Amino acid sequence: MCLTFFYNMYGSDIGRLEVGTQDQNGTVVVLWRNSGNQGHEWKRESVTIPQTGFGFRIVLRASKGAGYHGDIAVDDIEVQPGTCNPACELSCDFDAGLCGWTQSKSDQFDWNLHHGSTTSVNTGPYRDHTTGNGNYVYTEASAPRHHGDVAVLVSPPLTLTGPICFSFWYNMHGTAMGSLRILVKHHPSGSPKPVWEASGEKGNAWIHGQVTIPAHTSNIVIQGTVGNGFLSDMAIDDVSATSSSCLKDDSLACDFEKGMCRWRQAQYDGSDWTRHTGPTPSLDTGPGSDHTTGHGYYVYFETSSVKVGATATLESPIVTFHTKTCLHFYYHMLGNTMGHLRIKILKNHSTTTLWTKTGDVDKWLLAKVTLPGSNVPYRVLIEATKGSAYFSDMAVDDVTLYGGACS
Repeated sequence: MCLTFFYNMYGSDIGRLEVGTQDQNGTVVVLWRNSGNQGHEWKRESVTIPQTGFGFRIVLRASKGAGYHGDIAVDDIEVQPGTCNPACELSCDFDAGLCGWTQSKSDQFDWNLHHGSTTSVNTGPYRDHTTGNGNYVYTEASAPRHHGDVAVLVSPPLTLTGPICFSFWYNMHGTAMGSLRILVKHHPSGSPKPVWEASGEKGNAWIHGQVTIPAHTSNIVIQGTVGNGFLSDMAIDDVSATSSSCLKDDSLACDFEKGMCRWRQAQYDGSDWTRHTGPTPSLDTGPGSDHTTGHGYYVYFETSSVKVGATATLESPIVTFHTKTCLHFYYHMLGNTMGHLRIKILKNHSTTTLWTKTGDVDKWLLAKVTLPGSNVPYRVLIEATKGSAYFSDMAVDDVTLYGGACS
């Protein structure tokens, strides 16, 4: 069955909200979790509740944070038969576990859910991709592992009437690196067929990958194969999907490591975004590092020397998306006088606001904004507005595009 609900987690002392099932013995299995300040808005969430064949309760559990600015609210709870949107079913940042993904029983070893650096030096990531202090999954290549050993993660069962775009971030750092493959199964008992593969040393960085998953796929398989030595730890984080084929247009994609890509500073606003590495110059505002690698670049709006209400705008190249397209990016908004971050489109000399955010959160957060389909070209704008004082440095990193509306 599919449980849908709206939740509000606004406040500087927000704790944790969990959804799970409780069996007749009182054992609770957590299926979904979120924590921290999520902004002053209601957010919709869908969670597939697995059928066990035994009686159970659905549990919504809230935990208090460090102070009284921590009220958590839930509304509009619905339960429908069947699983939730298949594209949404695949999403997992691994901070609360494997979500609906499972370890295969026909491989040589398992993927490890892990926090921080892997146990071997000079291989594997040193932090997760989502926030820098969460979890990811990886294959530990040290003994007793051998060259060619395989670890397999299997997605929840899918019912796909059309193609979807499967997205993920991977790390393949190590001089003895093996191979990472994405495979699909068209029947639960059928043989998986590869649709994507990478192998060899890729450097100590999280890399974005995506692949179109065809209709009638029953499961997605993530397969890691050990290389010719223990310097072969590979990792996966932040898997997700959108309900259409992957978009080949990368005109808006940018991790800001080598510049601004195809984004440019607007000439009409009087302020600019700054490409930067490390913490911003002002204390208690702005990120301490970039999102991509933890030691790379991002862009931010430096608000120390501009007036209250000043704006800085990044403009995309002119794009024409004939169908809806999903814009992904990570944003950071730490500061107790934070202003607003907006996504707009500029079409026919007129702007339309698609997304707005404010708040005071010291972590990188993922945003998804559906860009409209249109036969008329337009630009995408990333607009930052200073708040009531200089504790208002906001940042953006890792901009990517996916075909179809955001899930």
